[in-house]
Amino acid sequence: MLHVTPPRKVNLQASWWMRRHCGNGETSNAGKTMNPGEATGVAREYRALGLRIRADVGTPPDHIANELDFMAYLYDMEANALEECDESSAHDWGTISLAFARAHFSYPAQLMARETLRLTEAPIHVFCAHLLDALACESLHGTSTSDGGYDDW
Repeated sequence: MLHVTPPRKVNLQASWWMRRHCGNGETSNAGKTMNPGEATGVAREYRALGLRIRADVGTPPDHIANELDFMAYLYDMEANALEECDESSAHDWGTISLAFARAHFSYPAQLMARETLRLTEAPIHVFCAHLLDALACESLHGTSTSDGGYDDW
């Protein structure tokens, strides 16, 4: 399988993709090139909001599943603020999600999606790759409009 059964054909850690395409990494014990600064930076973002990954999860902070969970949390907090007519808080949550997407999520997520599309034609993998690519692209644009309001979905 592409993502589950070792050896994985598509690496799901942002640090691997950032190192491969941006440099500044080192080789892990398993011989895979990683960027320890990326995983540390992602963990720092989680901690800044009082969040952490449970010890029993067993995946690094920059694993795509953890980053997707974090992005969902940020979007949920923004939506909750909008439902409460708290545009200031919604704007703050939108700013946090945009900064995280730009710094840690979007670029490696797009690379993962495109590598998946390169390696398979399996419908479920193609669907998920397109979905991930669309989310990565959309997350770079935020929801705030130029007049200070928010776009309706």
